[in-house]
Amino acid sequence: MRLHNENCTGQLHINGCPITQQQLANSSVYVPQFDSLVPVMTARESVEFAAAVRLPRGTTRDEAAARVDLVLQLMGLAEQQHMLVGGPLPGGLVLPGMSGSERKQLHIACGVVAGASLVFLDEPTTGLDSCSALSIMLFLKGMATQQGATLLASVHQPRAVIWSQLDQVTLLASGRLMYTGPTEELVPWFNSLGYPYNPEVQGTTPDWALDLVNPLDVGGRMLVFTYLGLLWGLVCFDLPGDASGIYARTMVAYVTVAFYLLMPYVSMSLFSADKGLFAEDVAGRLYHPLQYYAAKLSLSLPFNGALAIAFQLIFYGMAGMRHGAGVMVQSTVISLLSGLIGMQAVYCCAVLASSQDLAFVLAIAWTCPNMFVTSFMQPFQNYRLGWGISWMRYISPAGFAWQALMQLELGGRAFDCSKGAGLRALGLVEDLVPDTGSLRLLKQGLSRLGPTCIASGDAVIAMNMTPLPYAASIFILLGYFVLLLGLTYWGIWRISKRKH
Repeated sequence: MRLHNENCTGQLHINGCPITQQQLANSSVYVPQFDSLVPVMTARESVEFAAAVRLPRGTTRDEAAARVDLVLQLMGLAEQQHMLVGGPLPGGLVLPGMSGSERKQLHIACGVVAGASLVFLDEPTTGLDSCSALSIMLFLKGMATQQGATLLASVHQPRAVIWSQLDQVTLLASGRLMYTGPTEELVPWFNSLGYPYNPEVQGTTPDWALDLVNPLDVGGRMLVFTYLGLLWGLVCFDLPGDASGIYARTMVAYVTVAFYLLMPYVSMSLFSADKGLFAEDVAGRLYHPLQYYAAKLSLSLPFNGALAIAFQLIFYGMAGMRHGAGVMVQSTVISLLSGLIGMQAVYCCAVLASSQDLAFVLAIAWTCPNMFVTSFMQPFQNYRLGWGISWMRYISPAGFAWQALMQLELGGRAFDCSKGAGLRALGLVEDLVPDTGSLRLLKQGLSRLGPTCIASGDAVIAMNMTPLPYAASIFILLGYFVLLLGLTYWGIWRISKRKH
C-alpha cells in the first residue's frame, strides 16, 4: 500500500494475527488507478517486466512465461500482446498504441501477475466500457475463488452485474462506515433500519444503496436552495406595500422565475454521468428503459419539488409578497411547476446531447429565449417586428409563469400613491432623470399625487400582458412539463436502441 503519512498510527493484522509492514508488502500488491506503463514497450513486455520483479525468487522462465500467458489470456489481451502500449513521449510526440480500456486491462494485468494473496485495486473499472469492466471483474472473481486470493477494490457506482460479483461490500459516506458485510445481507440490514427497498421503484440494489449512504449531494443541494432563498429574501426584504413597490414586485417575480431556469445547471454533471451508467446497463439488457425512467422520476421529482418549494416559501414571507394563505399556495404551485420544468429541461438536454459540452449548449439555447421572451423585458404589443417574433412568447414557459405570478401579486389590488409613487414605480432611477423641463414636472407630479391617489394593479397587468385565468396558466405549465418528460424518454429510448 502506498501510504505515506507520519501521523497514521495503529497495528496491522491479517486473519487476526499481527504482521509487520514488510510482511504486508511481501504478501500484497497495490494496483493504483492511473498506470505508469512505458509507451515504447509492448503489452507482453510490460507484463513480463512486472513478472520479473514481482514473482518469487526461484521462479523459472517457463513458469514465468506460463503465468504471463495466463494473465494476458484472462484479461482479454492475448491478441494485443505484441501491440505497443503507446502514449506521449518526451518532446510532445504521441506514439499510437493501445486504447484506453486496453491500457487499463494491461495495468491490472501487471499488478496481479505475481498472484499475490492480497490485492488492493483503486477503481479497476473506471474508464472502461461495460464489456471490459465485466471482463475484469470476472477475472478478479476467478483469482479469489480459484487461487484463494483476497481482493479489495474501490468501485464507484457499480452496475448490477458487477455488484453481483462482489462477495462483501463496504459502504462509506463522508468517510464514515455505513455498512460492511456480505453483499446479499445489505438489503435486509437497511430494511431493519427502516429503509425499505422496492426494485420496481428504486432501481438496482447498488443504485439504491448509494442513494442511501451518499446524502451529501441531496443535502448539499437543499442547503444551496435554502441559502439562496434566505439571501434573496434579505435582498428584497419587506418590499414597500404602496405604489412605489409595484416595479420591485414585478422584478422579484421575474428573478424568481429566472432562478428556476438557472439553478438546474448545477446538476448537469450528475445527469450526464447518470446517462453513461444507464447506457452501460441497457447494453447488458438489465432492464427496460421505461423501468429505469419510472424509477428515476419517482426518486427525483419529489426531491426537485421540495427544492423549489423551499426556495419559494423562504423568500416569499421575507420579501413581504401578497398576504394570504390562498395566494401564497397558488404562487408556490407556479414556482413548483417552474422548478420542475427547469430541472427537466436540463435533464432532457443531457440525455439528448452526445456530450456534456453539447448538453450545456442545448440548455443555454433553451434558457436564454425563456428569459428574453417575457413581457417583463418588453410588452408584446411593443414588439416592432410584431408576429415576426412575438410568437416566441408561446414557447416560453417562463413567460407564462411570470405572468401568473404577476396576476397573483397585483391582480385586484389597489396601491396607495397618496404620498407619491416616485420614479421607482416606473422602474426608473431618480438620480439619472434630468431635473429639467417636462421631466422636472414628471418627478414633481409623481412625488405629489394627492390624498385620493390609488394605483390599480389590474391596470399594470393590462399594460404588460393579456390576463389569463389561473387554471389556464397551470394547464399550460403542466403541458410543457409533460412535453419535456416525453422528449426525455424519447432520448432515453434512442440510447437503448443504439446500445442494442
